[in-house]
Amino acid sequence: MKKDTTAKAAKKKHKQADRIQPSKKRWLLILICGLLFLVIAVSGYRLIALKIEARQAQTELERLTQERERLKKELKSIDSDGYIEKKAREELKMILPDEMLYVIVESEDKAGGQSGQEDKSNGQATEN
Repeated sequence: MKKDTTAKAAKKKHKQADRIQPSKKRWLLILICGLLFLVIAVSGYRLIALKIEARQAQTELERLTQERERLKKELKSIDSDGYIEKKAREELKMILPDEMLYVIVESEDKAGGQSGQEDKSNGQATEN
């Protein structure tokens, strides 16, 4: 009889162990699925961030390419005599030997107290 009781107790413990086992398996499966979801979510976030960064880099590349083309054109025009003459007239107030430069300076009370006067010969503002 004692053997019967021990056998029944052992069977009962074995059944309880079987009941616990699926529960542990279920939690393990939930944990693995959670970790898998987390890995996929982080990878998706990184992918989106990289796409945004690539789009910004492409935009910057296009802007810099346009700037480079503009600078190439400007460099070609700088070497021309017309550009040099234009800059000399506008910025340095230079004139050719057979020309005369007229600068009209208005008195302060006539000009309304303005410190910058317009140069009538070439449309540039002059400082007093």
